[in-house]
Amino acid sequence: MAGMNAFSHIPLSASPARKHDANMQYIGIDLGGTATKAVVLSADGAEHAWTSVPTPPLTSEDEVRTFVRDLRVGLGMEQAGGVAGVGLAVAGAVDGAGVLRMAPNIALDLDLLRDALTRELRCPTFALNDASAAAFGEQQLLPKGDAPRSLVLVTLGTGVGAGIVVDGRVVPGARGAAGEVGHITVEADGHLCGCGSRGCLEQYASARGLVRLARERAAADGTPLFPEPMHDSDAYSVFLAAENGNVPAQEAVVELARRLGQALATIACVIDPDVFLIGGGLAGSAEAFLPATRDVFRKHACPACRDTPIEAARQGNRAGALGAALFARSQVDLA
Repeated sequence: MAGMNAFSHIPLSASPARKHDANMQYIGIDLGGTATKAVVLSADGAEHAWTSVPTPPLTSEDEVRTFVRDLRVGLGMEQAGGVAGVGLAVAGAVDGAGVLRMAPNIALDLDLLRDALTRELRCPTFALNDASAAAFGEQQLLPKGDAPRSLVLVTLGTGVGAGIVVDGRVVPGARGAAGEVGHITVEADGHLCGCGSRGCLEQYASARGLVRLARERAAADGTPLFPEPMHDSDAYSVFLAAENGNVPAQEAVVELARRLGQALATIACVIDPDVFLIGGGLAGSAEAFLPATRDVFRKHACPACRDTPIEAARQGNRAGALGAALFARSQVDLA
């Protein structure tokens, strides 16, 4: 395998349901709108290879064939065999039967890709939502004894989504929409969302939402942002401006925290997880808004849930691929 010296053994939080063949491997693929990350794990959690390739349109036989070939070369798996299962994390709504209900940011024929992976690697392929994969990865990769039985991983990036794990199992929902927390209403008749509703969390707690809030505050105050965001989702510049004392940027970060805390309080009333994790691109600046988020959460949550921890996710952008591989292992266990 390529680059084995860069990888380590992953301590799994839960023992396998049955004894695995130590020679069998599991592939996790995190299919993003721009890039695809993939990993190879052995049954005991040893990580053997990692690769990242651009995500092309995947709607034709030729596109899918080339993509699968590039993944196999990147993972050092030109020869088939020895793979027990593939987990495929998709940036879209995937229901419990593995049916893609919606994928607004990827040109994808899921059945075509799944069939190609199954055929080329001679093993079953299991699809799930990318945030669900990340949540499962975070839960499984915590040290045994410390792993929560239930968690909600909220991803704050270009949009807002979530993965839900309850009793150690992914919860996709009947139509794959169980994690669409970005469309929880946090302000009646608020800003128009791309989904057609108004006041959705995504309009306040995403990268684009934060930049919009900061620009609105700057226009209202007559105080320019510095540094000025370079594009509509340049949240980093807003966090930097806030850190440097820019008042409109600070007000925007406070608003993000307020809306996120409100939404988490609502989610807690339904899921009541052991812990909330915050992931996605904005998680790198989590300490700028998590303290205020926790305060708002405690104010709005029902008394039984007020002490629920809210923490930054640990695995970063690796969680989706790792979680997909571990999800494949869990599904092979059930077969």
